[in-house]
Amino acid sequence: MYKDIKIAYEAGIEKEIEAILSKKCIKRYIKIPNIYAMWGEQMRHMNSHVWPGTDSVILLMTTFEDAEVIREELKILKEKLNKTSTNAPFIATFTNIDEVVENSLFECEK
Repeated sequence: MYKDIKIAYEAGIEKEIEAILSKKCIKRYIKIPNIYAMWGEQMRHMNSHVWPGTDSVILLMTTFEDAEVIREELKILKEKLNKTSTNAPFIATFTNIDEVVENSLFECEK
């Protein structure tokens, strides 16, 4: 079983998100940088003087087991961010995939 994972996050926590992926040797993903997002009435990233900043999205597929580790690491990151004054939002979705036609997609390159 595989999981399709989408992670949207504030650009300021990019290193933390990438560290979580590299822990599980995830080196193949799609990153869409410099997007604008509305996280609520008081939190927007529109890369303007009124609403500074941008966000990014990472799209990836991985094994069910690795997805569970990533989920737990994201929960730890959320707790860490909540304990600091950093108000860096992110959201992650995990969707089951029944079948993947693969070409060594999930092998870790050493």
